[in-house]
Amino acid sequence: MPAGNERAVVGLLSHRGGNIGHDFMALGVEELMRRTFGEQCEIRHLEHHQPFEVYGRRHPLRILNRYPHGRANAAKRFVLSKAVAPNLVKTSSRALEELRLAVVCGGPALHAGAAGSVDMGLMYLHMPHALAHRGVPVANISVGSCYPLKRVPAEITDAGDNAFFRSMFDAVRETTVRDVLAQELVSTLGSSAELIPCPSLVAGYAFDRMASPTERRVVVINAQSRGANEDWGQNVDQEAWRSTLAQLVDRLKARHEVLFVAHDSREVAFLRTVDAAIPCELPTTLSEYAAILARAKGGLTTRIHAALPLASVGCSPVVVGTDTRLGTPAAVGLATHFVKDADAEMLEAEIEDRLARASEERDRLTALREATAGRYEELFQGLAS
Repeated sequence: MPAGNERAVVGLLSHRGGNIGHDFMALGVEELMRRTFGEQCEIRHLEHHQPFEVYGRRHPLRILNRYPHGRANAAKRFVLSKAVAPNLVKTSSRALEELRLAVVCGGPALHAGAAGSVDMGLMYLHMPHALAHRGVPVANISVGSCYPLKRVPAEITDAGDNAFFRSMFDAVRETTVRDVLAQELVSTLGSSAELIPCPSLVAGYAFDRMASPTERRVVVINAQSRGANEDWGQNVDQEAWRSTLAQLVDRLKARHEVLFVAHDSREVAFLRTVDAAIPCELPTTLSEYAAILARAKGGLTTRIHAALPLASVGCSPVVVGTDTRLGTPAAVGLATHFVKDADAEMLEAEIEDRLARASEERDRLTALREATAGRYEELFQGLAS
């Protein structure tokens, strides 16, 4: 480990690229690392979708990074096997020893079938084990739950998932969670985890620096055709949801400037069916997203990591979804609703209520952002000392 008076080198395990929402949690953790270890700290990114980066450049396992999620699974399962993995991590890169701390961006890891995913095993077991072998303290932060809202478990009954989650907690020095259900499930597995808001809430410090101050005048709508990424067999009526959105937008645009914000081309196509006359932006960089956030005064989202960036700059959207990922925005005090329970009148009333209390909400969220940053700093400092 570097001496305390040297520039700190820290590791960040996350997935960046693709959907821009993937970048927001990493952005928040970068902010936390600089606050904790100083602006000059070196942040080394270890890509979750390239899990064999924990090995040296000439290590034969690096070739498996060429195969994306879902491919070369037989070889990856062999790497994860109990007979092989403990010896393989001993050949991990010695460069890892330079890290004072490694932070895993947890994500909604608590979900049904996690044990059957080779990629989950590589991200949440193999990479942390390699770091731990090199003496690096590892924190898996902001682990969330993802279960259908109509089938919320009281405990993990699947033996495979139960064993996998226990191993996931054992693989790191510290685990934190970002929603109440995740905290309860961790407890049923014989562990404990502090509930701290998702670090994407802290990304607001970076967003504030990226964008010039401007008038907050836009009501932002981010929406997906099923009211979330998936409907998990809950029979969401997509046409009914589209109609609800169309009615909502028709009501809102009579009083407000409305802007659609999409995270991918499918959302663009869907939002155009809601109201083709409303401008729709598809930001591809953090600075483009920051410019939108600077103009936002409220709105509605179905993506968790469209809601949290808004909250990170003091804006309080209403969040619609289909699964327990809604616990993440709920943990920061945002209004959340199951898509099948949502109607235009109710959503309009919620949005208008948040707009009427915009100053109060901005103060609350700003204070929560600072408290969240402070708690993560304490955690990181304790682990790295």
